[in-house]
Amino acid sequence: MDIAAIRLQHLQRLVSEQIGAGKSRTQIALEFGLKSPSYLSQLLRGKLLGDKTARKIEMSLNLPRGYMDQMVVGHPAVGESVPPYGPIVNGHQTSGRWVPVTDEEAIVLTRYRTSSDVVRAMINAALQAADQDRGKPSKE
Repeated sequence: MDIAAIRLQHLQRLVSEQIGAGKSRTQIALEFGLKSPSYLSQLLRGKLLGDKTARKIEMSLNLPRGYMDQMVVGHPAVGESVPPYGPIVNGHQTSGRWVPVTDEEAIVLTRYRTSSDVVRAMINAALQAADQDRGKPSKE
């Protein structure tokens, strides 16, 4: 799943929660820090949800930085107090617990997820070579 699909999935879920709580699209757009209800509708119809807008939504809803970019197991509810950490993602524990993610780690993770398969393969090969140099077994 690419970053655009992940962000759209989060947005749809967050909007659905707000509608379920009886809020209008206008209220939701304002709470999400968006320009207008029509912009929210455009995003829900597949308009690209960029980095700035994703960060604005996270800040407006008090979600951890990078939350909109990450596939997670167990989402915090809107307004739920959570530390500024990122979720454990595929390939790691999938308990839904949160672990610290620095701004630099969030950037690296986002760049990895938006890279081509060729670039990802090169990164994975470099990491496996580094593990072998340190005497760790390969994770294949």
